[in-house]
Amino acid sequence: MRLTKQEGPKNIQHHQRAKFYLLPQAEFSASKSGDLWTNWTQARIVGGSMAAPNEFPWMAMLFYQNLTTFTSISYCAGSLINNRYVLTAAHCVHDLPGDLILKKVRFGEHNISTNPDCNIRRTYCAPRHVEINVESIILHSQLNKSPRKRFENDIALVRLKIPIRYTKEIRPICIEGHYNIPANATFLIAGWGKTEDRSRSEVLMRTTIQNRRPQVCMGEFTNVDFDPRSQICAGGLDGNDTCSGDSGAPLMMFIGHGFDQVVYQVAFRHE
Repeated sequence: MRLTKQEGPKNIQHHQRAKFYLLPQAEFSASKSGDLWTNWTQARIVGGSMAAPNEFPWMAMLFYQNLTTFTSISYCAGSLINNRYVLTAAHCVHDLPGDLILKKVRFGEHNISTNPDCNIRRTYCAPRHVEINVESIILHSQLNKSPRKRFENDIALVRLKIPIRYTKEIRPICIEGHYNIPANATFLIAGWGKTEDRSRSEVLMRTTIQNRRPQVCMGEFTNVDFDPRSQICAGGLDGNDTCSGDSGAPLMMFIGHGFDQVVYQVAFRHE
């Protein structure tokens, strides 16, 4: 794998040779017709329920530092794919608004208001979350910035400064690169984004959304190009959807049956 530096921030690089099987599948927060999986506006888990603690041990929270106020915020997510890399959307790490820079990644999180996370009676507490600084960012070499194609190849890898140690609460997601997604597929989504009352959820939320026909997103999002060869149209049914804060998080589905059933990442969300 050969990397070349991009003009601008020194820690951002372009990916030249790697084969990205997870093409820009991000979702627009469209509550009626469907979600094109790619976007930088607002995304939240709407109509979802609270996830079980560490139900999705690959979930990662991206934290940014404001260089003016030195405050730390999180508004994107990602998924751990091995002990050194997190997969997310390129718009979560590139051309950031204001004075923000991506600083660190948090793993093993469930409730952002407590650390550690414990049950009501505090008879059990999960291990404390883990935060690791970012070493570099790798952008897809064919990331397209034109207005109509800005969600094509909207993919980035975040390289951690040190490898993370796998535990029961922190494990990578499986990636399926050659799977034909059924037309009636049901996907899993999770995130800490805004909920129905437009406040950010302190607890990881989860829900399911349905695969939709490409024509739904083609008709809904006329200001951008939709390519069914590399994008998925999903959501917008039964009041279940995503909103801001969920961008870059995985679009997941079960593959297999019985004890062989595994959660795979088939795409990721763009808001």
